[in-house]
Amino acid sequence: MRTVLGTQTALDGALLDRMREAGDPPADAVATALCERGAHRIVADLIRDRQMWDPDGEPSRLLPEDIRSYMKQASTLPSWRDQSAIAEAESFFLRYGLASATLLACASLPECYVMKYGTEVLAYTRFLQVDTTRRVRETAQMVMDVMCPRGLEPGGRGLRATMKVRVMHAIVRHMILHDPHARPNPADPGLRAQFGCPVNQEDMAYTLMTFSYVVVRGLETMGYTLATRERDAYIHCWNVVGYLMGIREELLPARFDDARELFTAIQRRQHGRSEPGRKLTAALLKSLEDAVPGRLHDPMPAALMRRLIGHETADALGVPRATGLTRLRLAAVLGTWAVAAAVLRRMYRDRPFRFASEQLHKAILIRMGRMHGVAFDIPPEFVARWFPEHAGGRRWEVGPRAKGKGPRRAKGS
Repeated sequence: MRTVLGTQTALDGALLDRMREAGDPPADAVATALCERGAHRIVADLIRDRQMWDPDGEPSRLLPEDIRSYMKQASTLPSWRDQSAIAEAESFFLRYGLASATLLACASLPECYVMKYGTEVLAYTRFLQVDTTRRVRETAQMVMDVMCPRGLEPGGRGLRATMKVRVMHAIVRHMILHDPHARPNPADPGLRAQFGCPVNQEDMAYTLMTFSYVVVRGLETMGYTLATRERDAYIHCWNVVGYLMGIREELLPARFDDARELFTAIQRRQHGRSEPGRKLTAALLKSLEDAVPGRLHDPMPAALMRRLIGHETADALGVPRATGLTRLRLAAVLGTWAVAAAVLRRMYRDRPFRFASEQLHKAILIRMGRMHGVAFDIPPEFVARWFPEHAGGRRWEVGPRAKGKGPRRAKGS
């Protein structure tokens, strides 16, 4: 695999075994300091309320000073960052990003749940037994923050969101390693030997691929035609995110084809059935079925999920197989999406508009926004493109207190 540094990484078992034992030393040192002082509780509250950064762009002044210094230092962007590629990816996301919520729920997360070692280690710790729906909404918010125009510039909302996740990962890693009640299940020695370091380099690199490679692959499956430069630009944009999250550059792929090689190599080692993976998938499908407008427990999300991740992965996760009628409905939906995507590519730049065929994407996005917790903060650029009927030049929120079927105007600027 060619990396962002232009070097080659041999993705053999020996390298990936080492990556399973590797964490994130700079962030881990910060997590140790936070936990020893009991300040990790402050971080948890700030993360929950989306207040890790103050309005002036500085790390929250409620944090210890040494932690604030680390967050500023670790926010330095990589020297290989290509602003033109990032701008290409941002433009691409403005056009097609409404489908990102659907892809997150129907492709990215299921591809994570099928990783039997990474999923098992989460299930065997009390610290990560959190509300699945809350994790989904927080992840979707991070995707919007990262892909927001100028989100990965100094002080951008994507950069801030990424740093928040890096600190959170380090705290979780510390707690699992140092609390005797948070050990992996000892009943299966063979499985236990594969866990490695919690939230390790291999697992982080694979998860990154579910947000970059899997999204591009999913868009193409749904009928969107992407140029090579767009695919590579999207991979590059998320490589910047990976760098800011502490993933080693030797695990950051240069192009889309390299990303596929990395994804395949890691999945080959971990792909398989696990009870936690099946339970997480069932809970996710329940939320998606309830999100489809006008239908009770619609089987369409399961059919779409199976189409996006393939039969082998779907079977491992217990995703139901579609009936003949549902398969026909899915074929009609995918065909309509393909036509709509072709029109968007030709006409969208001058006059934003959306299609009725995208109602499923909107429903899933709004469903995620109504899960309990802090409301989605949708940037105005996305509101103008995805909800043109609601555009008004300011931020909008989609949240559990919002009325009606659309977003609401956020307080403040």
